[in-house]
Amino acid sequence: MSTLTLAMRDSSTMVRRQLKRLLRYPSMTVQLVATPVILLILFAYVFGGTLGNGLGGGRDTYVNYVVPGILLMAAAIAATGTAVMVATDMTEGIIARFRTMRISRASVLTGHVVGSVIQQLLGMAVVIGTALAIGFRPSATATEWLAATGILTL
Repeated sequence: MSTLTLAMRDSSTMVRRQLKRLLRYPSMTVQLVATPVILLILFAYVFGGTLGNGLGGGRDTYVNYVVPGILLMAAAIAATGTAVMVATDMTEGIIARFRTMRISRASVLTGHVVGSVIQQLLGMAVVIGTALAIGFRPSATATEWLAATGILTL
């Protein structure tokens, strides 16, 4: 087997490890999904009427204004979750164990990154679903939404 084939196999193993870890310890995923939703609901219902009037509309105007910021916050919170998982791996000694094995060095990072992207996409989908439920009416086209999702995923 070539080096690239071995690296891809190791990376897929680490991605599977990360996905099993996300299922086994759902508290981090719930926190990463729930925090932006709670902030969205807080801003929309507690501050939405007053701040929406300042924008020249009501709560509906403010929801359209605040959702992009909440999506950016969701992406930042997902990056924090990745940092916590990497730090946990470093302190629990699993990285030292991986160093003694014949695996690609990049596969561990690949597993963390792909797992984090999946977690982030889940969080963004829940935030967008909640936003649509409370009155978010975007004016973007499907191509613009795809571009925004790509930028937030990066």
